[in-house]
Amino acid sequence: MDLEALRAAARAGEASAQAALAWRFMRGEGLEKDPEQAVWWMGRAADQGDAEAQYRVAAWLCLLDRAGEAIGWWERAAAEGHRLAQRSLGHAYLHGHGVEACPNTARRWYAEAAGQGCEASRAAIDALNETP
Repeated sequence: MDLEALRAAARAGEASAQAALAWRFMRGEGLEKDPEQAVWWMGRAADQGDAEAQYRVAAWLCLLDRAGEAIGWWERAAAEGHRLAQRSLGHAYLHGHGVEACPNTARRWYAEAAGQGCEASRAAIDALNETP
């Protein structure tokens, strides 16, 4: 889809077009790279309930040093069963990124992701269990 058609579809509320336009802004494909615009457009797709878009907008917010804003998006995606969002919440709660550090909450989120086959989350749980 050419850029103008993509913009029109995104403005019309098509979540897939909004996400595609966000990626173009993030990568600078066919327009000036603009992470803030990328986050804004991905947020529009995320608002429509797209768990992958919710995960992605949170990840991009972290890249922009806005971890506190990311937590809510990860929570929404995690509630939809998005295992990378669950793992990311585990990491955030373990290290206090955007939230107060809480190893018990970290363990809970890691367990959710591990239950879906996330090996990195299993390793994190093992490391938490070895910590005195």
